[in-house]
Amino acid sequence: MESNLGFLIKNSVFFAFQVLKYQIKNEEEFAMKEQSKVIELNKKKVEKQTEVYEFERFDESVRVLEHGTNFSDIEDRKLEIIAP
Repeated sequence: MESNLGFLIKNSVFFAFQVLKYQIKNEEEFAMKEQSKVIELNKKKVEKQTEVYEFERFDESVRVLEHGTNFSDIEDRKLEIIAP
């Protein structure tokens, strides 16, 4: 009877570790997927900011041509707005 009880305990502990290992693996995979989603969203955000900056820069350069403003002053101002 003791050998059967020891065998059951041993198998139960082994099974519990296998389940725990499986859960950890799933949580790691889920975390990696979530992290990749966040990275993709950040890339899109940066791309959007770049598009907006490029458009604003083009718009300002057109204004410079129209009004004769110093372009380097505008560039400095844009850098302060985008990268505080």
